[in-house]
Amino acid sequence: MIKKWFALLLTVVMLFSMVACSKQKNTSSNADTSKVSDIDLDSNSADSGSESIDVNTSTGDTASTNTSKNTTSTSTTSKKGTAAVQSIAADNNKETYVPQMKLSNKSVRMLTTNASHEKYKAYAKEAYGINLDVEVVALSDGLTKLVSYRLANKAPDVVSSGIQPAVYNAGYYQPLDGKINWNHKLWNDASLKAYNEQLKWKNHQYIVGTNRSIDGFIYYNTDMLDEVGLEYPIDLYKKDQWTWDKLLEYAKELTLDPKNTGTPTQYGFALCEAEILLYTTGTHFITMNSKGQAVNNMLSTEVARYMSFHDKLVKSGTLYNGSMSGREAFGTGKVAMASGFWWYTSGYYKMIKNNSFGFAPMPRDPSVKKYYSTAQGGGWAIPDGCKNPDGGMAVINAIRWASTDPAFGAADLKDRYDKGIWNEKLEATYQQLQKEMSGIPIYWAAFNVHNYWGEIWNRAGTSEPWSTVAQSVAPAVDYEIKKIYEAKLEE
Repeated sequence: MIKKWFALLLTVVMLFSMVACSKQKNTSSNADTSKVSDIDLDSNSADSGSESIDVNTSTGDTASTNTSKNTTSTSTTSKKGTAAVQSIAADNNKETYVPQMKLSNKSVRMLTTNASHEKYKAYAKEAYGINLDVEVVALSDGLTKLVSYRLANKAPDVVSSGIQPAVYNAGYYQPLDGKINWNHKLWNDASLKAYNEQLKWKNHQYIVGTNRSIDGFIYYNTDMLDEVGLEYPIDLYKKDQWTWDKLLEYAKELTLDPKNTGTPTQYGFALCEAEILLYTTGTHFITMNSKGQAVNNMLSTEVARYMSFHDKLVKSGTLYNGSMSGREAFGTGKVAMASGFWWYTSGYYKMIKNNSFGFAPMPRDPSVKKYYSTAQGGGWAIPDGCKNPDGGMAVINAIRWASTDPAFGAADLKDRYDKGIWNEKLEATYQQLQKEMSGIPIYWAAFNVHNYWGEIWNRAGTSEPWSTVAQSVAPAVDYEIKKIYEAKLEE
């Protein structure tokens, strides 16, 4: 039995390592290949400019979409200093927003790789009188620690988790079906419900997201757009005119090569993380259907349509392909526009201070009516074999309650305002887009699609048509899906 457990541990850890490094894979000659998996969104603030990483994947839930709301609420710290905020807004008070639960055991253990989750101690205490023991481990040790605790019959009661079907199949988590009252005021949010529907696996809710956070945007240098007299993308978005075609038009206008050397002095666009733009079709290489079943979209018309547009971008000569990463090139003034995750903004503080920074949704696929982007694909789970699953569920409720509190993260937001690295206008835009945009959780990493990045991005549009590439890669993706579905926990 120990050998079987050890073999399973190695398999899961190897999978985790691949996911954690997946963003380093080359997506195209013009795509940013930088690593994002080690950045933690909640380390300092809700919008510190990073992706949250937790126990099982590179996109853990932060429960913090609303943590950056502009507020005049007074934040306080707990006596032990374990929570950054303990003030509860009047309109989301405990009596109204927190589901009643009778707990026989008020000692709850949390396992996470995100140190900022210490902040939830105050909310768990206030909501249910819970004494929350938060154990923070290194990113690389998350899964190892979870497995070792299971072997020792000491599983934690709640863990922060990303999308990881192999872990669900292995029996690590309890299904949360029926444990969340989606009609209760705390959880009765249409976008949150839709997001969690996309997190289901085999029609079961193994992880629950306490908040939905759009993570992929396009950034632009306002000074560069002003110099050529272009309207800002955010204003085009408000008029529903910010599309792929407009992006290509802008990229050409903003690419400058005054001496016709063939090497622009300024590039129009840095396509950082090419897969983000694919999400604007409303789909991706792998998505989940309404029954929690993985769908291979390699042969879909949506993917084909995007790959055709990607080919146009590559051949336009507008995409940055220099020695530094695309986000660095944008931050240092070599590129006028760049796509990327929200954590990229941490590299643009100089631009923000100089009032030359703007952002907007990823441009809309002309064939769809909505603006789609990536959504942080993760949430919270209750491990199988834990001693206090009810307490774990109560903590999840408390975390959701924290996300509705305007005071949560207010101090961090004020600090960024004071430092000049953020402002009220940008924050208002961010909050508006979070409400208006549609998000799709990232599933490609969980099914190892990154193993085929070279074939997908390098073959397409260069030596072979996408239809040929798709026909070649689709069976391999089917095989990866099949492997995940067949993964079982051996006793």
